[in-house]
Amino acid sequence: MGNFRISCQPANGLAIAYGLGKPESTPIYFSYEEAGGNSRTVNIPILSITGGKIDKWMSFTRRFQPTR
Repeated sequence: MGNFRISCQPANGLAIAYGLGKPESTPIYFSYEEAGGNSRTVNIPILSITGGKIDKWMSFTRRFQPTR
């Protein structure tokens, strides 16, 4: 599928719109400029995309294009 970037403001809006579920262990990769290219794993809540929210989410994600 590729990599997708989303800035903080839209990400926060998605978290509010869909709600947050159970945290999952997620690797975070830092750029060389930020932290020397290191990574670490943190627990990040996933979006609660259930029921009537599924169609809305699918419509939203169809507009995304992978970054290169």
